[in-house]
Amino acid sequence: MALRAIPGNMTAKMLIDNACWDLRTQAAGMPLWKYLGGKRTVDLSWTLTRDTPTAMAAEALEMSGRYGFRTFKMKGGQGIAVDAAAVASIRDAVSGNVRIYVDANWHYSPAEGLDFVRAIASEGAVLAEDPWWLEANAHLQHANETLPIPLMVDYFCEGPKDAPMFLDQGMRAFSVKPGRIGLSEAMATTRLCRERGAEVIIGMFAEMEISTLHSLSFASTLGERYPAESSFYMMFTDSPLTQRLPIVDGAITLPDTPGVSSQIDWQALERHAVSVCPKAA
Repeated sequence: MALRAIPGNMTAKMLIDNACWDLRTQAAGMPLWKYLGGKRTVDLSWTLTRDTPTAMAAEALEMSGRYGFRTFKMKGGQGIAVDAAAVASIRDAVSGNVRIYVDANWHYSPAEGLDFVRAIASEGAVLAEDPWWLEANAHLQHANETLPIPLMVDYFCEGPKDAPMFLDQGMRAFSVKPGRIGLSEAMATTRLCRERGAEVIIGMFAEMEISTLHSLSFASTLGERYPAESSFYMMFTDSPLTQRLPIVDGAITLPDTPGVSSQIDWQALERHAVSVCPKAA
């Protein structure tokens, strides 16, 4: 609460907050997921970046076969027709029960966004994330009441200070990122969402495995029907941990050791250090 009074500097506050949670788990002698009352195994989704529909479908098929992913977040914003075609291609490529949702990163205008959401829903998408520059207004309320699939807010909701105004406009899904706002703010946001019956998904924040462990530990407590998006760490060729986090059958088994620091390869971490310029005289 003291840090919340300081405007801006969200990343710095997140680092302090998550470090304090990590210290608590070390003092308690248990991993964060257990300290928070979660489960050790957490389901994950895979994010497909913008490409041709054929290429995105091929990647989805490969990642489904190799790691068992059954939920895919697709980056949209290539035009309504292309985005809808990509959803259809992914759906057809990955046989069986597969869930697809689309993050357009506010590419469309509010009017275009309505057509975009209807188009991807007709091809089987289950959520539409940030289809336009979301504002808590009458247009958003109308969209939430009439569109065939839920909208999800990410960029425009920074935590518990913003969540109520979107909930008041009928928002039914929220992307919550402990690596962006910190575990304490993520917990507060989630409580508000659950009180109003809104879905929470742990969103992708392009994290390496250290921060991923915090995000997934919190995800393990939610019991939500959508997997966490925290699989981006697989894009890195290097790891700051003594052991990488394998994904099997679309899920990860979290370490059973207290605190993240006990799992860090400190020599490997030094390779990511950057030089800091000394203060000017």
